[in-house]
Amino acid sequence: KYYAMNWKKITRIWQYCQRFATGYFSDIRRHVCYSLAYQNKKKLGKDSLRCSIMLLNHQLEKAQTYPRQKQNYGREKILQLLSLLENYDTKLGADDLFDTSLGVLQSHFANPYAYKDNELRQRFDRLRSNRQSVPIACRGGILEFDSSRLQTWNELGAFLNSRRSCRHFSSKIIPDEEIVSAVRLAMTAPSACNRQPIRIHCYKNKEQIRKIIEAQQSDIEWCLEADRLIIVTANDYYYRDYLERNQKMFDAGLFAMLLNLALHNRHIGSCFKMAQKDTKIDLETKHLANINPQEDICVLMLLGYYPEHPFVVARSFRIDIEHVLTIHS
Repeated sequence: KYYAMNWKKITRIWQYCQRFATGYFSDIRRHVCYSLAYQNKKKLGKDSLRCSIMLLNHQLEKAQTYPRQKQNYGREKILQLLSLLENYDTKLGADDLFDTSLGVLQSHFANPYAYKDNELRQRFDRLRSNRQSVPIACRGGILEFDSSRLQTWNELGAFLNSRRSCRHFSSKIIPDEEIVSAVRLAMTAPSACNRQPIRIHCYKNKEQIRKIIEAQQSDIEWCLEADRLIIVTANDYYYRDYLERNQKMFDAGLFAMLLNLALHNRHIGSCFKMAQKDTKIDLETKHLANINPQEDICVLMLLGYYPEHPFVVARSFRIDIEHVLTIHS
């Protein structure tokens, strides 16, 4: 009996180790395949090229916001950014990121502390010449922030406390415009170096939602009452190296929570569902949901308008603050 019990335990541990190892090596493969550190710098794809440009944009913008700026800062970064933009313009053409970068460069050249010379200025002018009609100053660079003009909302605490995970939904259809508005608000969420790697996939076909939820091995019945399913993903091309291997979940969490609150503000209830990070489940879910391989599924959300009548939700009591907050002297 003793040996039989231990054999069962050993079998369970071995099966767990197999699943763990499969997931671990799958994560390593994804990291090496997509992270910027392992890309050929001379043959960057669209996402890697955009990530490289966004990193430099952020670094140059950030350098102009320090209380004490260094004299002649930014030479190497300006050279890199101009080269990347010339490559980007040739490969992909001008777009919102291109215009944002021109705004960053314009702000840099206007800064008395920044490094600049005639050659760099001429390269910038050539890039700018084809976009004269675009107001780049309102896209990239810096702006003045006046805290005395901040608008505060006294009802914020009550609004946040009113949010609950919702598993009862009205039969009312959510217009696409409501989703677009909520996602636009959620896009104000911060992300590492403002790389904005989060992608949102929204589904309204009931049969597709059913297949995705089944693939995730989740409770199906109440999920099918929802009008929409949202899957929040992170594009792995927008992360550099192993030091940022967990950053995607942080970025996705911030985005998803703002999206949740934006929907709540429109009387749209939602409930988060954890993404099952088993390799086989993940691949099947991506196939059914038409999600690109470079995107990592972070969390799922079921959505629907709140019912017009009162309904039951979990109290979800919050622990005392002393378990959460430590103020260090």
